[in-house]
Amino acid sequence: MPRCRIALVILCVVFTSVPLQAQKERKTEVSEKQFRHLCLALLDDPLSDSAAENVKLIILFVIDSPKVAVFYGAEEMKWIGDDKVRSNVLLAAYSAGNAQAQLLSGVKRNDRYSGLLSLFHVYRALRAQDKDFRIPEVEDLLELHKKDQLVKHLQLLEEKKPTKLTAEQEEAIRKLRGREK
Repeated sequence: MPRCRIALVILCVVFTSVPLQAQKERKTEVSEKQFRHLCLALLDDPLSDSAAENVKLIILFVIDSPKVAVFYGAEEMKWIGDDKVRSNVLLAAYSAGNAQAQLLSGVKRNDRYSGLLSLFHVYRALRAQDKDFRIPEVEDLLELHKKDQLVKHLQLLEEKKPTKLTAEQEEAIRKLRGREK
């Protein structure tokens, strides 16, 4: 299981088109305050000229921050499509909402619900710009939300595929980040 999650973190880096070596050389540090501003900017205008850079920095913060644990399992990746720009924006929106909820609560626990709320906001903005843009998996989740069944769906998903980190997984992630105890 830890390999799967580590692979998903690496997949996330691939999605943002930032090679691991470039991350080490660049040493991009994003503060929590900067992260919050980036999230607001992304939610405000997901296709702005600065959106691509905001997406990279949001994902880098989520990957690097020891205060958050965001997971990208098969369920979360269903809505990633062929359109790399929109997929990156949706992934960043999900990550931003998920991570922000953890930072605000002070509890490091994957928060799919908060991630999906941010994803829905950005998805609607993308749809407003392009009426033909549609992702059936996101539409299904929106429908569950409209019927007040999304929370139950996510609870069942968590029971089947828990996302709480074990001590070994925490250590593996710390090593991946280069922050060994």
